Amino acid sequence: MTKLLRLLLATVGFTFPFFGTISAEATSSQVHVVTFVANYFGTTATASESSAVAALLTPVSQLGPAFNPSTFGFSEWSTNPSGGGQIYQDSSSYNFSSDVTLYAQWMYPNVTVTFAENASPGDPVTASQTENKSSNLDSEASLVPSFTKPGWTFENWNTSPDGSGTPYLDGATYGFAAPLLLYAQWAPTISFDPNGGIG
Repeated sequence: MTKLLRLLLATVGFTFPFFGTISAEATSSQVHVVTFVANYFGTTATASESSAVAALLTPVSQLGPAFNPSTFGFSEWSTNPSGGGQIYQDSSSYNFSSDVTLYAQWMYPNVTVTFAENASPGDPVTASQTENKSSNLDSEASLVPSFTKPGWTFENWNTSPDGSGTPYLDGATYGFAAPLLLYAQWAPTISFDPNGGIG
């Protein structure tokens, strides 16, 4: 009868003091996300997996075509696009205690950029630079052998001898995804005669 009365009174807004104890174990697991970024030669493709408990990272071979290029091989995951951050191996365990973005690190083949002096038609003087990752092109002044065209000053590089191709600034960043031949572009050196005139 007492329980029934309490129930009826509670339905109209009455409350009652509680003199006992309640013990309950609340468990909640938060889902966290790992985002994978393909991270090569401007490729921004992503994939992701989520979990509330520790689990193995999805093998890179299962992340889709963008993560499986045919020209180079997967090395590892890093929290830094350029590498050097926290490193995770393929299919390694992650505790999923927080969200994280992982950038693929790749083993690229060696690619060569050839620099042509281009001081005259058929000029055979060349230098080269070989890399397996995106890098700055060697500056013209640092090339061996040295490039020179008497009476002319180096300006920049171009994929065509006559300058009608794609231009590259001295020391520009190049992805080294494919071999490249660059021709030096020259401009006449202008000198001033202190006695008047330009020569």
